[in-house]
Amino acid sequence: MRGLPGLTYPELKQSLNDLYHHDCDHGHELPDLAESGDIEDLLTSMVMDVWKAKRMPSKLNKDVTTHFASTLWKGVEEGYGAALDSFDFDTPDYLMLRRLKDSVWHFSAAKNYAQLKALSEALVDDKMKLRSWRDFKEEAYKINQDHVGRWLKAEYEMAVASSQMASTWTRFQENAKELPLLRFDAVNDNRTTEICKSLDGVIRLISDTFWSIYFPPNHWGPCRSDVQQLANGQITPASEIITPEKMPEMFKTNLADKGIVFPDGHPYYIGNPAFVKEQARAIQMEFKPVGTLKEAEVFALENGLAKKVSYKGLNHVGVANDVNKVLLELKNESGITYNEINVKQATRRGRPTFIMQNGASLRQKTVNGVKTITGESYSLTINKAHFNSFDSYEAIIADIKRLREAKWTTGENIEHITWHEVGHRLTVKNTFEKASLAKLERKVFDYDRLGKYASTDFDETLAEIYSYYRKTGSLPDEWRELFNKWSLIQIK
Repeated sequence: MRGLPGLTYPELKQSLNDLYHHDCDHGHELPDLAESGDIEDLLTSMVMDVWKAKRMPSKLNKDVTTHFASTLWKGVEEGYGAALDSFDFDTPDYLMLRRLKDSVWHFSAAKNYAQLKALSEALVDDKMKLRSWRDFKEEAYKINQDHVGRWLKAEYEMAVASSQMASTWTRFQENAKELPLLRFDAVNDNRTTEICKSLDGVIRLISDTFWSIYFPPNHWGPCRSDVQQLANGQITPASEIITPEKMPEMFKTNLADKGIVFPDGHPYYIGNPAFVKEQARAIQMEFKPVGTLKEAEVFALENGLAKKVSYKGLNHVGVANDVNKVLLELKNESGITYNEINVKQATRRGRPTFIMQNGASLRQKTVNGVKTITGESYSLTINKAHFNSFDSYEAIIADIKRLREAKWTTGENIEHITWHEVGHRLTVKNTFEKASLAKLERKVFDYDRLGKYASTDFDETLAEIYSYYRKTGSLPDEWRELFNKWSLIQIK
């Protein structure tokens, strides 16, 4: 248990107590996060996991990390004054909040790593003897109370303060041409630190390196300093600026410009193994159903499922959730993504029997005797007319199952049909060799088992094979061999 990367628990506790000592009640209460599970139950489960393993877990605790991230993200939204999904994509505010969200998850993962490390070290006493369950539980309680008590409250306060200034910095950048100057404004009373008092009234250009060091917040706790943007004013000469002597080194940065909530030098990050950030991203990217179409678009963009996303034409958010779940799994498995996800009105007359369709094609060609795959700009089009012809998500599923019972397709839900479209994404199209083989293959293929839709076109045969594979987890040998022959991936 000893020798793990990072600070020991006594070192961490001393560092955080010193760092957070300026913190006091700033009027921000920790949010009620019932949806993320009762924190005491989560902590009890985590403690039991460490006790049973008798060592440091190989992975972060997903539930506790998520609780920390959800708590701190509420602070970011409170400070920024708006939620991420309230902004249009690719706007400065949206891009800033996305960076802040990544920062929150990294910090939360680092916090949980430090917590797990402390719990693991507490398995043994000062003489390196294994503690009894009773003694270990008492030590674990002290450790966890530090992490979910005053420390988390201080971190929430910082999330609010950092995001307030991140919002301010975003405004400043938008208006920099008309308002090129910034003035440091400290609140001068008996609570003002010497750090901020010495900088009060300094005026410098927004592009000046001064703001790379002294843009608030400049210390932990309620740094109440603000910055005003000016059209004109007298620039403070560098020789007249009184630089603060006791400013923490980690705060000599512009958190907003870097798009982070917590400074890089925070004790949680000291000696942090690289896998912590990797696991933070993995936990953050786990599929989570959302409640609105806008949230579904945000989820798809945040997780890089496509460069452009529009679910605005759908009536049922369940459809978007199912599509996102499939595309996230596809990305995590193979790194394959889409350029665009569209929602469009169907152009066919009558009720369409297809649900989604892919745009563009991949083609195979032979260059110097080597077969290569070409083709880009793949898009996934969702048939708005079909989905919106039903009153509810449940009615859509019922209709898909009706088609399955009629042996039209193998799919039984929207995920299966989305996998069918992914099958198109993964297979080569429109080659002469393939067209010739298709005639032969289709004569001997078992379409009664695979579904009538698969018999309409050889491309549909391959797509239905892949959907069947995602549904069942296996394929008959002849189906697998056929799919692998024309696919970008190989099914074993």
